[in-house]
Amino acid sequence: MIEVMAAVAIIAFSMLGIFSLVIYNQKVYLSTKDAFIGALLSEEGAELVRNVRDSNWLNSLPFNDGINGPVFRIDATGDIKSSIQAVGGIGDANARLKILGGVYRHDSGEATAFSRIIQIQNIDEPGGAAVDGLKITSLVQWDERSTTRQRQTVVFLYDWWQ
Repeated sequence: MIEVMAAVAIIAFSMLGIFSLVIYNQKVYLSTKDAFIGALLSEEGAELVRNVRDSNWLNSLPFNDGINGPVFRIDATGDIKSSIQAVGGIGDANARLKILGGVYRHDSGEATAFSRIIQIQNIDEPGGAAVDGLKITSLVQWDERSTTRQRQTVVFLYDWWQ
């Protein structure tokens, strides 16, 4: 009887260790998944602004036409330039991303934990009369187990076409 109880105790402690490891791995998986999505959404924001700049060149418009700052949201759905809308900041409800059909967007879908904003700063060369470039900061924020996480992508876009 004592041997059976000892065997059951050893098996119980072994199973407890295994279950603890499974729970820890699940937490790490979810944290890594959110960090990966946040990084991709941040990069996407910067690429969408680059797309607007390139479209402006193709349409013989100023390189920064429609890229209105200092803080806005942007989506990859439909006409990208028309999706640009001013927001108050990362905490603004309009900065919250939703997901519909596997695509993250601001206008419709199921709410997610992610918010994205684009911040714009002009880059002016000394003595220049016009804006020579833009500093684009794409910021994504989400809450993970009562901790706020962020990822940002910073790119510099210049009017090199001129």
